[in-house]
Amino acid sequence: MKRRFVFEAKGKTYKLKADVPSEELAQEAELTLNLMIEKYGEKAKGPDELWLGIALALAIELAKTKASYENLLREIESFDEE
Repeated sequence: MKRRFVFEAKGKTYKLKADVPSEELAQEAELTLNLMIEKYGEKAKGPDELWLGIALALAIELAKTKASYENLLREIESFDEE
């Protein structure tokens, strides 16, 4: 699904669109990206649109990986219960 992300940084508003598998992953990615902006945005002489695009792609992949890991843990736990 296409999702619009809106971020405020250095007094500017940035609007990015990205494909995200679910709204839950989009929210996780948005939280991660906000943390990245807060922690690294000023240090990276940005953020600018390119920086935000790369960071958003990374945040989405991190959210997918986290979800996959959590699913794997649930499967392991259910296997152990059997």
